[in-house]
Amino acid sequence: MKKNRKLALPVLFPFFFLINGCFQNFYTTGTKYGLYDTARSALQNKEKYIIAHFKDNKVMALSNIILDNHTINANMGPVFPEHSFYLNPTADSALVYKLKYKLMLNEVHLYMANQQWDGKNRLSIADTSISRVDIYQKNTGASIANHIVSSIGVAVPIILIILAEQAQNDALSGIH
Repeated sequence: MKKNRKLALPVLFPFFFLINGCFQNFYTTGTKYGLYDTARSALQNKEKYIIAHFKDNKVMALSNIILDNHTINANMGPVFPEHSFYLNPTADSALVYKLKYKLMLNEVHLYMANQQWDGKNRLSIADTSISRVDIYQKNTGASIANHIVSSIGVAVPIILIILAEQAQNDALSGIH
């Protein structure tokens, strides 16, 4: 019986490295171009964390946002560290987040392709200056699918090891 466990260790060791890709949580950026109605609502939502991306790659957090006709007015400050992990998602990769950083699901990102940060702590720009808006949200379908496949991927090797051990024990029992 101990010999079987020793044989199982080399099988399980690589398995634990593979499990690193299991049980992942995915998100979508919800990218749209220009400032649209849903984005306007998100800017007014007090639970959202708004991040402005300027042409010179500077990012600032926005607060006390006022949408006045076609102007956006807001206070600016540094992005809190807990919101700095998913600032520049790669478009051609799977968008995965770690549960400890799930605050990022409340983020709204405003991109201003032609606006540089002026070094001030107050923003006042025309809403047409917004070239892109990302409203992060959980990709529930991809997350659930990954969790199902991960569960199967974890269960099958364990079941196979148990069955192999049982078969070997049965074979040894028949010899004696």
